[in-house]
Amino acid sequence: FIFAVNKLSEGWDVDNVFQIVPTEERAFNSKLLISQVIGRGLRIPRKEGLVPIKGMKFKSLDKEKYPLQYEKYYPVVSITNHVKFKEQIDELYYQVVESEVRFNSKILDKSFERSKHNFNLYNLNYVPMIKTVPKDKTDQTNRELKLEPQTEEVKRKILYNKGSKTITYLKDFVTLDQIVFDIKRKFKNVTIEHVNFDFDDNFDQDNLPDNGKIKNIIKDAMKKSGIKEDKLSLENKKKIELHFNQYLPKAGKRVLRENIGGDVYGIKSKEAPVTTVNIGRLDGEVTLFISDKYEKELDSENLFILESFKKQDKKHKKEFEETGVQQYSLLKEPTGSDYITDFTQFNNVYVVESSVFKTPQSSVIVSHTPEKNFVIGLIKNSSYIESWIKSPDSNLYSLDYVYWKGGKDKVIRSFNPDFFIVIDLVKYKANIKNQEAVVKLKELQNSGVEKIILVTEIKGEDDYKEVTVAKEQYGKDHFGLLNNKLNNLNTANIEKDFRKDCKQHYIFSLLRSEDIDTWFKHLVEGTIALG
Repeated sequence: FIFAVNKLSEGWDVDNVFQIVPTEERAFNSKLLISQVIGRGLRIPRKEGLVPIKGMKFKSLDKEKYPLQYEKYYPVVSITNHVKFKEQIDELYYQVVESEVRFNSKILDKSFERSKHNFNLYNLNYVPMIKTVPKDKTDQTNRELKLEPQTEEVKRKILYNKGSKTITYLKDFVTLDQIVFDIKRKFKNVTIEHVNFDFDDNFDQDNLPDNGKIKNIIKDAMKKSGIKEDKLSLENKKKIELHFNQYLPKAGKRVLRENIGGDVYGIKSKEAPVTTVNIGRLDGEVTLFISDKYEKELDSENLFILESFKKQDKKHKKEFEETGVQQYSLLKEPTGSDYITDFTQFNNVYVVESSVFKTPQSSVIVSHTPEKNFVIGLIKNSSYIESWIKSPDSNLYSLDYVYWKGGKDKVIRSFNPDFFIVIDLVKYKANIKNQEAVVKLKELQNSGVEKIILVTEIKGEDDYKEVTVAKEQYGKDHFGLLNNKLNNLNTANIEKDFRKDCKQHYIFSLLRSEDIDTWFKHLVEGTIALG
C-alpha cells in the first residue's frame, strides 16, 4: 500500500508496516517527522513471535546464550531512503534511532603538547555588486510559426475493478479575430511605451505587421497544420503569442549580480567549534582517530564511551568465537601504517602515535571512507607536513559558490573545505628532489612566502555532480584571488594577531577518492606546488 506521509499521523495504530519508503525529503527532514514515520512501523504485529530458521526447531536456540540470533527473527522494519536525501537526513535519523550519546572533537588548549599545531588562516570578505552589461542581440524575425493539429473533443478511459468507462469533454477555443485583436493591441501599447522610455534604438515601429499580415501568417500556419475552422486551441494561442513577440523591442542590457573580493581577514584554528558524532555511527562509515595520549587529552565523557567500546568488543569477540557468526557487516581494513593501531575490532576507532598526529584537535572525526583514507595519508606522510586540521562543517572557513540546478535554477550555497594542511616552505624544499618543483618552491620563497596552505575538499568516487563541479571552480577562483591579495597586502590593514603569519600561499584541490593517492604522490615529490 502507498500512503501520503500525513496519513500515517499520530492517530493511527498500524501494526503491520514492514517497509517505509520516504519519496520526498520533507517526509524525513526533522526529528519529529522521523520519529512519527518510523513509529508507524515499530508496532509489534498482532501475530507476534519468532520465525524459525528453515529446517531448525526454534527451541534449539537459547535466548540467553544467543541473544542476537534470537532477536534476528523478529519482524524487521526496513526504511528504503532515496540516495539524494541521504546527506541531509542521516544525522537526524541516527539521533532518533540511536541513543543521544555523542563523541566530541575539540581544540586542545596550551597545556597539551599537540596544541603547538594550531595555526592562522586567511579569508576574504566579498562585496556584492550589481552592474549592467549589453545583451547579445540576435535577429529572430524570420522564425516560422508552427501550430499543432487540434480536435474539439478529448476522450479519457477510466478503468475500474470491474469494467471501464470513457469520458468525453470539450476543449476551450479562441477565435482567430480575437487573437489578431490581442496581438495588435499589444503592439500598440509597446509602441507607446517605446516613445516614452526608448527601450531599443534599433526598434522601428513601422516594421510591425498590420492586422492583415498578422492574420495571413496565422492562416498559413493553420493551413499547414490542417486546421480548417477560424478558431484555435489555447495551446496554439500561446504558440502564436510567442511567435509575434519576436517583433517587439528587446532590452538592450541585462543585470549581473556578482561578489567582488574585498578585505583580507584572519581566522584562528584554535577557535574552531566543537564537532560531535553519534556513537551509533562508528560501526558504519564514520571513523574516529585519537592519539596514543588519549587518556590525558580526552574528557571524561569521551573516555567513558571508549571504555564502553572495549566492553562491547570483548562481548562481540566472545559471541563470534562461540557461534562463528559475524555480528557486524563491517570488517575493518588494515591502515597500512605502523603508526596507527586498532582501538577495537568492531568499531571504526584508531589510535595514532602523537608524534605523527600533527593536528591540534583532541580527536578527528571523518564521515566517509575517502576522508578516512586521506587522514591515513596525512599520518603516513607527516614528515612533509607541519600541521593540519579537519575542518568542521560550519563556523570556521566558509566559501560561497553558485550552481544551476537542473541547468535552469540558480542556487547560491556555501561550503567549508574539509582539510587545511600547513607546510613550512624551507623544511619542505629541503626534502624535495624534483628539480622543476624545487624551482617553483624557490620562486615562492623569493616572493616572500613562508607557508604553503593546502586546502582540500574530499568527495566520493566519480562524483561529478553539478554541485561538486561548482565547488571545485569557486574554490580555485577564491584561493587564486586570495593569493593575489596576500601578495599585495598592507599588514597594517589586518588585525595585529595575524600580521606575522600572512606570508602564505594557498593551493586548493577537490579530490575524489581515486585522486587521493596521486595527491600524496605530488606532495612527496613537491609537484603539488606546480598545480
